[in-house]
Amino acid sequence: MTDEELDRLVQEDIALGQRILPMDRVRHGKVRLLQEQTRQAETDYARETEAWRTRRQEIRAAILAAWKTRHPGKVTLDLPSARVSLRNYAELKVLDREGLVDALDRAGRLDLVIPGFDEKAVLECLREGKLGGLREGVVEVVDRFNLQVTPKGRTRPEEGNDA
Repeated sequence: MTDEELDRLVQEDIALGQRILPMDRVRHGKVRLLQEQTRQAETDYARETEAWRTRRQEIRAAILAAWKTRHPGKVTLDLPSARVSLRNYAELKVLDREGLVDALDRAGRLDLVIPGFDEKAVLECLREGKLGGLREGVVEVVDRFNLQVTPKGRTRPEEGNDA
């Protein structure tokens, strides 16, 4: 390739770059405008629903508190307006990994940690008392109760993750 041919290719590259650059700037500007519009819409939506969400959270907390005292042990209530189910999204906090593995080994349940940690199965073993040799302070179970409300006449539950 001669220097003239090389120079022609470079000139073509420059010309294409000069066409592309303004179009990229316009595209980036449009994207930034859409991002700002989306951000504003999200802010407006959050502002409108914040009071409702706060009130709903208060109501669900009151229902959960009353549930513990009035219906201990029940997981479902059939009320005139809806069917309400209690859900527990429990979390296992492992404070002493070696202690937990030792207790699982003594219970013959190393299958729950090898090849991967099966948190739900370990929680189930704890709740059923199958890990009797587990020392105090090895794990902590954090219960996260929530309500699933299915209004009468509807089939799809409205699950709230904010109570």
